[in-house]
Order: sequence, then C-alpha cells, then structure tokens
Amino acid sequence: MVSMKKFAVIGNPIEHSLSPEIHQLFSSQHSETIEYKKILSTKENFAEDVKTFFKDGGLGMNVTIPFKEDAFTLSDNHDEISKICSVSNTLYSQDGKIMSYNTDGTGLLNDLSNKSIKIENREILVIGAGGSSKSILHSLSRINPASLTVLNRTQEKIASLQESLKINTQIQAFEEGIGFDLIINTTPISMLESEISFPDSIFKKGSISYDLFYSQSKTKFQLWSEKCGASESYNGIGMLIEQAALSYEIWNNYKPKTEKIAEHLGF
Repeated sequence: MVSMKKFAVIGNPIEHSLSPEIHQLFSSQHSETIEYKKILSTKENFAEDVKTFFKDGGLGMNVTIPFKEDAFTLSDNHDEISKICSVSNTLYSQDGKIMSYNTDGTGLLNDLSNKSIKIENREILVIGAGGSSKSILHSLSRINPASLTVLNRTQEKIASLQESLKINTQIQAFEEGIGFDLIINTTPISMLESEISFPDSIFKKGSISYDLFYSQSKTKFQLWSEKCGASESYNGIGMLIEQAALSYEIWNNYKPKTEKIAEHLGF
C-alpha cells in the first residue's frame, strides 16, 4: 500500500490560508490523494517545525510570511531564483536534503499574463522591499519594463537590491509626483488596522493596482487604489494559485490546471 503524500503550509498568521484547498483541488485533477495541513510557527520554532515535518515523512512545504528568508537559510540546496533572492517559499525533501525554490515571481507573471496585464515597456512601482518583493522584482526585470521603482520606508534597503538581485533593469528609489502604469503592493497593509499612507500621486490615468494579499471581497489596498484613481484593481488570489501550481509540479511532477480554481474557492 502506497502511503499518502504529506504536504503543509507554514506561516504566522496561517489560519486564513487557502493553500490546503488549492492543493486538494490540484490533487483531484489526477486522482492523487494527499494530506495537506497548516502549521502555525514562530521565529524561535520555525527551523524545528520544518525539520520535524520532514522527519515525520513530509514531502513538500509552502512557506508564507514571515518565514521566507528563514526557509532559504535552513535549506541544503536552492534553485536559481531562491539563491539569487535569498528567499524561498517552497521546500522539498529529496534524498534526506531540504531543497528550496521560489515560485512567487513566476506565479505573479503567470497571473498577470492570465489577466492580459503587460509588463514590457511599462512603468512599474513595487511597494515594499521584503522577501516577496525580491522575487517579484527579479521576475519583472526579465520582461523588459520601462522602469522598476521601489517604495519602501528605508531607502538603504532599496540601494542593496540592485546588487543582490543581479538584474539589468535599474531599480529606482521612489520620488514624489511620479505616476505608474502598474502598482504592486507587497506589504501586509491590507491585513493591518492602520491607515494607508502611501502617496496617491503614484496613480495616473489607466493605472492598474495589484495587491499580493487576497480576500473574497476587495482588499483595503484595492479599495484605496480605486479611490485614488486606479482603472483596475486585483488582489493576489491568482498569484497564490499560480505559485501553488508551480510548487505542486515540483513535488509531484504534474502540472495542474489553474483556470477554474479561483471560482471553486468562491472568488
């Protein structure tokens, strides 16, 4: 009898995660029965929680905030993108070693493509310079945007991104009074009670906003961006599904279809 494949998502907070439902929908596409659970962890316990999961027969793990940099650090081997960004959102147990991958940036590109949102020759603003931002900037740079700008509380962090990510597109620090074609929010502002204080001058006619966080109703960032003049706004459910599909393929050597997943989840 073949034992059931065990997967998990680890983060803090984690209760809201839709990853178990998404991966169960993927598994049903090729008649695979899997176990997929949520693991609430802490900075102090993260490494031990991951090692225990794999020691107990776990095969693959998704990693969400705030542990993506920690996931990279504890891994034995890394794919190219996670190595460049020093950030991992997907772990895989192989021959007793923990392999790390980063599917965030490619997942975003796939969702933008699904929505017919163009990157090439567009002026793009990424809000935040954390773990998700790194992989997104790396992936966006491959599609030849007109410009890549980062808005972050600490300018020093932005200065280090260019060298660490090894990309040709110059990463610019935000300056007041400039509007952008695509604004991508990577901060957790939609999950916080604090007011949004980003400048509304980032929007211009035809601007599109994209919030990495997701909700069945519009996120706080979506509502704010529409109020500020964004012509279209999206939340991150599509990216979540697309990056999950890439993870699922790594673990199971099967590429799941993503078209109807959001609808199944009630989006």
